[in-house]
Amino acid sequence: MPGLKHLYRHDRIIAGAAHKIAFGVMVAAGMWWISQPQPNAVVTPSAAEQAFEAQAIQWAAIGGLVMSAISALVLAWRFARVKKILASGITVKGTVEELGSVAFRKNSRSTSKPTYRHTRFVNLRYAIHGAEQQVRLWLPNTGFSYGLVEGREIDLLVLETAPRKPLIRAMYTVENEVLPRQ
Repeated sequence: MPGLKHLYRHDRIIAGAAHKIAFGVMVAAGMWWISQPQPNAVVTPSAAEQAFEAQAIQWAAIGGLVMSAISALVLAWRFARVKKILASGITVKGTVEELGSVAFRKNSRSTSKPTYRHTRFVNLRYAIHGAEQQVRLWLPNTGFSYGLVEGREIDLLVLETAPRKPLIRAMYTVENEVLPRQ
């Protein structure tokens, strides 16, 4: 069974939830830090401005904590789901129909050379209990890093209760990991 560190590197949902937890905590901590009185401050705003700023800072800090809490729930749900699929899922042979990527322009208003962000995906076709399924999965890395080639068969892990939500076995196996030298 892979650990959380392995899943962070190979699962987009877990990585995204971890990033949002960290961002929410930083927002909450930053808002708390901003709300502390400064001993050398000279400017004294009016009482109405102070009350508005205090409420805005308080709501921003609460928003950061709520975002972190929701992201922690998503991370726990996805971690438990992946563990369940790996522990009690069945192995099914699937075929890679298409490997591709979608490019998004990052600096749309810049006059310099444009840069692009790529999101990679794979279209898979497989049969489970006599029913043909076709799904698109978003990949954290290129498909070639997991041994995915168009037209080649791969192993998928599928829960019988959720046949449209497979995991690519090569993405979640730990034996492919390169261990650090000691």
